[in-house]
Amino acid sequence: MHLVLSLLLLLSAEPAQSKLPIELREGLAIRGVTRGGRVPFPLDAVQYAIVAGTFAKPEGGAEIEFGEAKRIWERLVAEEDGSIRGSAFSGGYAYFEVERPQREIAILEATGHGMAYVNGEPLAGDPYGYGYSKLPVDLKEGPNALLFASGRGNFRAKLTPPPASAFFNLSDATLPDLLEGDSAPNWAGVILVNATRSPLTGLVVRTQVEGGKAADTETPSARTPLDLQGGDSNRSLRYDRRFDGRPQAHADPLRSNARLPEAQLRVRGPRQTRKVTFLSQIDGSVQYYALNPATDDAPGKALILSTHGASVEAIGQADAYSPKPWANLVAPTNRRPYGFDWEDWGRKDALEVLEHASQKLQADRSRTYVTGHSMGGHGAWYLGLTFPDLFSAMAPSAGWVSFFSYAGGQRIEPSTGIADLFSRAANPSDTLGLVRNSSKQNVYILHGDKDDNVPVREARSMNVGAGSDRQDVPISRAARSGPLVGW
Repeated sequence: MHLVLSLLLLLSAEPAQSKLPIELREGLAIRGVTRGGRVPFPLDAVQYAIVAGTFAKPEGGAEIEFGEAKRIWERLVAEEDGSIRGSAFSGGYAYFEVERPQREIAILEATGHGMAYVNGEPLAGDPYGYGYSKLPVDLKEGPNALLFASGRGNFRAKLTPPPASAFFNLSDATLPDLLEGDSAPNWAGVILVNATRSPLTGLVVRTQVEGGKAADTETPSARTPLDLQGGDSNRSLRYDRRFDGRPQAHADPLRSNARLPEAQLRVRGPRQTRKVTFLSQIDGSVQYYALNPATDDAPGKALILSTHGASVEAIGQADAYSPKPWANLVAPTNRRPYGFDWEDWGRKDALEVLEHASQKLQADRSRTYVTGHSMGGHGAWYLGLTFPDLFSAMAPSAGWVSFFSYAGGQRIEPSTGIADLFSRAANPSDTLGLVRNSSKQNVYILHGDKDDNVPVREARSMNVGAGSDRQDVPISRAARSGPLVGW
């Protein structure tokens, strides 16, 4: 069953007329001018030139020195479908020039890039190609320079006209599932795009679930396309879904000519997996976690925190389990399917979800467990060893240990001064250095001995339980012949 959530932006504005869209199909590319990875100081010849003020418009055949090598800007042409192979500018940049007859606001829709510069202004990228990114850019009359850093996979980009002076980008919405019989208010998060050159103030977003009452939310100022000073850019919407009859009309055409986007919300039964949204205390944004509920609602059950692998959505992680009579299973998001490997903001998200779910479900905190697979296995190692007081047991599956052992992280040799500061700042990522925290934990390790993605040496390097003064600490290791691809 699905219900429709409608969003109405109360303002008065018209989109500018434009001859867009323009697909970026021909340009220049340069490869091999960056060296990154898990290092505190990545090397990037193009960014260095930008910061130094020496970057000039690229020309075909022009050279850039990178170490002892010389790299060349080469002609770049998109495939028939508009895509450009990522290998065409791997470890480098793609450059395009767009001529416009007049100044105008456009929406940059690009995927497969690490970041972008539009007329020198830096913009976030979409390296994993999810299609989330719809960014307003201020194009000037005449030539406009668009520079894209390489990401993953194929790249494509286009400039499109804004559908309105302010509009919602629902491609990256954070929406809850509705629970049958539950009339409590819920939180939703959507992106509000300001496609003008001035801040928009006094905005009100009206949300309404089909058949329910409308709820108005005053939003912070919607910043301009070129304002990089921050401010509150999160759009958190609270709506009331108490049903009071048949669906009714809810738009007010006299007060708004903005688009009226609609999003489907799933209605789930008490025993079905579902998304639970909450207002994060970290940054004020709306986030969600997935809940696979126990087979009954009795309080005091165990809680399993399950950390997903790379590219996995939290709701998919929760769906992979069968319901347990003795425990609720909770899957945080890591703030994205990739996030940051359950470290940094991924760690904060996991801990915030653990606390929120523990309170909401009235969990037995003496029976809190953490498990995960692959990147999530690293999350289980990292969270379990960093916060041994929070978990009665941890069960990493095919998990890598740390950036230094698996992900190509660079260790800075102890020294003095700035280098030593960076070396110590990396200590939270040294999972192997925390292994002594397992001395009083219950640990179950699962790893295939022929895993060609995460080598089994990662599990074998963890001398868990070492130095324990207890005789009853169970340390279990399970291995199987062949790669472990699921569990």
